Amino acid sequence: MNLSLLLNISLPIAMLLCLLALWRFRWRDYSLPARWPETAESTEQPAISIIIPALDQGDYLAEYLPLFLQQDYPSFEVIVVDKASTDNTPDVLKRISAEDKRLRYLSVPRSARHIELTKLALTLGVRSARFPWVVFTRADCQPASPNWLSRLAEQFAPGVEMVGGYANYLNDASRQARRPIYERLRLQLRLARAARSGRPVCADPCNLAVKKSFFMAQEGFANSLLLPFGEEELFVDAYATPENFRLTWHPDATIRQQLPERRFLADERIYTAEIANRSSSRRRLYAVREAWATCFFYLFLLLMLTYIGERTYYIWQQSAYHLQDLATDLPFLLLLIAAIVLPLRTMRKATETLSERKFGGMLIAYAWLQPLRNRLTHLRRLHRSDSFIRPSL
Repeated sequence: MNLSLLLNISLPIAMLLCLLALWRFRWRDYSLPARWPETAESTEQPAISIIIPALDQGDYLAEYLPLFLQQDYPSFEVIVVDKASTDNTPDVLKRISAEDKRLRYLSVPRSARHIELTKLALTLGVRSARFPWVVFTRADCQPASPNWLSRLAEQFAPGVEMVGGYANYLNDASRQARRPIYERLRLQLRLARAARSGRPVCADPCNLAVKKSFFMAQEGFANSLLLPFGEEELFVDAYATPENFRLTWHPDATIRQQLPERRFLADERIYTAEIANRSSSRRRLYAVREAWATCFFYLFLLLMLTYIGERTYYIWQQSAYHLQDLATDLPFLLLLIAAIVLPLRTMRKATETLSERKFGGMLIAYAWLQPLRNRLTHLRRLHRSDSFIRPSL
């Protein structure tokens, strides 16, 4: 058997193995929202307190608070905790609370300096909550549906202490929004795979319901007091179990967040990397899983280019193309088509289920460039690591 024939047989086999690994470690996650079991086990609708920390976000509160107050749910309240805002936030809260008594607002003491303000604001909100369940979100967020609370409450089955929902940025149809939406969706899909496998490790901080008694029993965010971000993510990572944690992918249970400026998006990527670095080995395991998927992606590209180069050289030498060559070229062509179609089709199912924007061919480009972007984020994180830790008391 000559070298050319050996390559023609072995390269497609190696490419097939790469595709199978990519499906196992990455692409099958894309179909999770469409296949997620949305079992409404709880018919009760316990009263809920929505906790919203805010800092100089009066305009967002004026626009989005009415949407929270318009929830089609029998008993709930909204608690906004003002982190010493200097804009029109107090005026907005005073006006809306006068119109709707379900809105209450608190203020973080100006003397609070040793505890990160968001953690303190959320904790104050939970302590003042009148109802057994609390839902964490942010001032620049809005519910996708008046049934947002109802869909979360469907997961409040006996033994469940935490429920996470899907959250992503508002789609303004711009090129700037597409990549952050993709990255946030991919992160949640990867973490959903962990929950589906019986190892829940995280939830989006803009859409997380927690039973108040459970939060207080764990002493709130005591496990992350020195880190000035990542409170909800690290709380779920520390205390979630297959029995007490649920996820819902119902589109009505979605939260949409205002797309921040580019520099804030860069900070968010650094924070996400730092949170993952400080998380349990369960979450790091899924980071390794993603790294393996990237290795198989690049190996597939290398094998594809090698095959094309070998076949081009062979045809150039023969000065003709023979029909018997279809026996090896056709499998290669089918593998190449599968490598393009499979991720596009499975991701399309996810975007349709979540009413999310479509990524099309940019999905391949993101897979190609993401390792470089991750490396740059890692270097920036190392450069700023000293600023992540607040001084201890």
